Amino acid sequence: MRALKINTTEAETVRRLFALYLAAGSLGATRIAAAEQGFSPRKSDHVIGAAFRATIAPFSNSQLHYLLTNPVYRGLIRHNSLVHPGQHDPIIDEALWSAVQTKLQKTAARKRQRTGAFATEADSASITSQNSVEPSALLMAKLFDETGDRLTPSHTNRHNRRFRYYISRRLITKGPARAL
Repeated sequence: MRALKINTTEAETVRRLFALYLAAGSLGATRIAAAEQGFSPRKSDHVIGAAFRATIAPFSNSQLHYLLTNPVYRGLIRHNSLVHPGQHDPIIDEALWSAVQTKLQKTAARKRQRTGAFATEADSASITSQNSVEPSALLMAKLFDETGDRLTPSHTNRHNRRFRYYISRRLITKGPARAL
């Protein structure tokens, strides 16, 4: 059978991360709490060379957000923008999933539209009546800096106007500078 096999120890970690998010209330607080409890992203099981030493980094906010919005934990499979019923048992029950998704929407820095198979009829009604939803950045994933890093959309508010611009991803994550 072509079905996902659930790893019980990792499934428990996912459940605890969902519960941590509900208790902490934000991705940043969840990231800190997860690091304090020793949770980190799963590393691959293979070793590259004898000198390879795996350093386990804590979760980033984007990794946590991806984990908390992944429909696989609900017993579904995502293919492109469509979500289909999976052949595996859900890891997260519907009540916990709904509570986390609602909190993610409420605590978002800017309100986002829920589209595709994730949207419900109630969502589509509220989206059409909502005028404050930000348009997406049209040049996202199409602009790169001189070192080949992707530029990320950002903005600032000045004098009651929003100014949009694109900034190098490395400047946001404070990664190492590369020579040209």
